[in-house]
Amino acid sequence: MALKFSAIQTLVAFIFSFLPTVIIPLKFSYPAVFNFGDSNSDTGGLVAGLAFPVGAPNGQTYFQQPHGRFCDGRLIIDFLRGSTILPANAASTSPFSFGVQVAQFVRFRDRVLQLLAEDKEFQKFLPLEDCFMQGLYMFDMGQNDIDGAFYSKSEGQVIASFPTILSEFEAGIKRLYAAGARNFWVHNIGPLGCLPRIIATFGKNPSKLDQPVCVDSHNRAANVFNSQLLDLCTKFQGQFPDANVTYVDIFREALLMHISSDPLQIAMALKFSAIFTLGAFIFSFLPTVIIPLKFSYPAVFNFGDSNSDTGGLVAGLAFPVGPPNGQTYFQQPQGRFCDGRLIIDFLMDAMDRQFLNPYLDSVGAPNFQKGCNFATGGSTILPANAASTSPFSFGVQRMLFANGDILIVLDKEFQKFLPLEDCFMQGLYMFDMGQNDIDGAFYSKSEGQVIASFPTILSEFEAGIKRLYAAGARNFWVHNTGPLGCLPRIIATFGKNPSKLDQPVCVDSHNRAANVFNSQLLDLCTKFQGQFPDANVTYVDIFSIKMKLISDFSQYGFKHSLAACCGYGGPPLNFDNRIACGQTKVLNGSTVTGSPCNDTAEYVNWDGNHYTEAANRYVSEQILAGNYSNQLPLSINTPALTTSMFVDSKLL
Repeated sequence: MALKFSAIQTLVAFIFSFLPTVIIPLKFSYPAVFNFGDSNSDTGGLVAGLAFPVGAPNGQTYFQQPHGRFCDGRLIIDFLRGSTILPANAASTSPFSFGVQVAQFVRFRDRVLQLLAEDKEFQKFLPLEDCFMQGLYMFDMGQNDIDGAFYSKSEGQVIASFPTILSEFEAGIKRLYAAGARNFWVHNIGPLGCLPRIIATFGKNPSKLDQPVCVDSHNRAANVFNSQLLDLCTKFQGQFPDANVTYVDIFREALLMHISSDPLQIAMALKFSAIFTLGAFIFSFLPTVIIPLKFSYPAVFNFGDSNSDTGGLVAGLAFPVGPPNGQTYFQQPQGRFCDGRLIIDFLMDAMDRQFLNPYLDSVGAPNFQKGCNFATGGSTILPANAASTSPFSFGVQRMLFANGDILIVLDKEFQKFLPLEDCFMQGLYMFDMGQNDIDGAFYSKSEGQVIASFPTILSEFEAGIKRLYAAGARNFWVHNTGPLGCLPRIIATFGKNPSKLDQPVCVDSHNRAANVFNSQLLDLCTKFQGQFPDANVTYVDIFSIKMKLISDFSQYGFKHSLAACCGYGGPPLNFDNRIACGQTKVLNGSTVTGSPCNDTAEYVNWDGNHYTEAANRYVSEQILAGNYSNQLPLSINTPALTTSMFVDSKLL
């Protein structure tokens, strides 16, 4: 079945054929636009998601300042970086591949529908349910898959990879169709061989160039890719006749600009009306936070890993954190690696504040006025590497925080959604990370080598908090790392030899390393406090609190200290690396599931890596009592906080 170019679905269509370009300007009538792509249509996603530096002179022509676009002004999507279709790898500029973007959208849609069902007030700033079927889904990517491949493959090998790339794209658009999408707008790949970077890199041999002085191998590959992409679009249209697929020949029009001296022809090739963005809800990384209520600090900014991640990894990378996570308190997954609330939730709860939403979340009340959470599961203090679960290291989290400060300076209108300038100096800066740096290192290093890396890790942390201090931060709240050696996963992996275990049956090497790290972290906090006497630094001994809980668990109402509540394998650890909490697999011919226990309140550990809500409540009680910190609880102006202040905060 031929592709559709209907009067409703097409604004400007470039029909792929041997005929002159056909331009069909029509009325734009989509209630919403959802865009998936790379730097060609990135209006700030890479800046927002990874704090990628896109500074001046970008944006100078139209915006008079950088606006997250790799351009002097507006992009094609504005007139109507680098993501790939294939999953990201170690060489990728961006972890937000097409599959991740699709997963983010599906989560976005589900969350929107949930919010609309809970409160009609959200209709003011979220798309209505009909928008997901009636909206326009735009796609502009694939260029980075081809571009990057040429650095390690021959032209033939690059072309041979196209079916795999397009299979990934097909799976993604079919998933969107299943989610309700019906209007698809697909850009093909432009003439890669005509980019100055490509010519400078691959065009040094004149025999490799064609007219107009472009690298022919790259342009040939782009044409083959585009031909296969058109075939896929035609196939998709035939399979789903109720869909409306528009294929846009970007290659032909961009090439015209390189070879044509006719201003009118060039102008026609660029005729994408700016009406495309009017009234459109563009899918992007819009940071958001729920406004906390009463507290002596005007704002709270949290930096960390999964111990304090309230949904950042789910929002930022569409990481699967499904049931039974969240079952105890939220009755559904809420992006937390826990059956319910985390320590940071209890701290916010005790302060009579709403829970902190993740900076990377694009759904909810879009307001930063009282702070936000930059923590993401798997994050490290050191910069992320190929083995990292999360690209959002401490340095990236800090740069994401800096983005919000810049917005206030740029436009006072943002004061409606962002903290006032005074909040940055008077707010509380919380830190809970370092565990993944230590944990991950043990898989390739000896205990001595792991400990030898601590000065480098802490130097990175020190540089980060000093930059925050320079930006106005004065109140610092630092959690040390817990007893890693007592996690079921660590015991199952490193504790098979009884000589490696201490009491209470924990891996001594990991706990020794954690203690050394914590000692050096305390020294750093003391040094920092001495260097900056106007700062208020609180060091919280999480290790001692959790160690006491694990050692004396029965005194606090728990029945199991080292077994995972949610897992597979049974006593003593109920943990198997092959089966994650909530996961179902076939092992040795049998279908098995990592199932939750009947009563999470009886367990200290939730999934082999994280603590249960009941354990987090206990830890929070000890923190708030001030018994394990080097300062008064929270703030000198804050009254004593007890468990009676733990109320059921509502997560909007």
